[in-house]
Amino acid sequence: NKFVAGFIGSPPMNFIDGLLKKVDGKFFFDEGSFRVKLVDEMRAKMGPYENKEAIFGIRPEDIYDKLFVQEAPPENCIVATCEIIEPLGSEVYLHLVSPSRKHTFIAKVGAHNKPGINQDLNLVFDMSKVHFFDKDTEKVIV
Repeated sequence: NKFVAGFIGSPPMNFIDGLLKKVDGKFFFDEGSFRVKLVDEMRAKMGPYENKEAIFGIRPEDIYDKLFVQEAPPENCIVATCEIIEPLGSEVYLHLVSPSRKHTFIAKVGAHNKPGINQDLNLVFDMSKVHFFDKDTEKVIV
């Protein structure tokens, strides 16, 4: 469930509220200011959640700066603003805010990644590693 997912890991899993939508037979998670496509393997479990609110969960290490990714499917990319940079030796925690400014989240990136404060970053979500939780029960959907 969401509690356990948020409890495990440091930094903990990021949670973003939004809507699960189906467009042309494909499912998307829509936060309002950005939209990402779910992997096909998730589609079978999403039917009952079409056009319903859900919680999107992604671990900080599954968010990448597009500059350092060879393959970045456009449907998995968003723009977010870097508010805080937390260098920790071989890695850096980037504290980010969504375009809507409704959600903050953390990306765990390599030390070679050096954005500026208040800089907009093009990010890539590894959609094969995300989780979805029921908005009401907080139980895992997929």
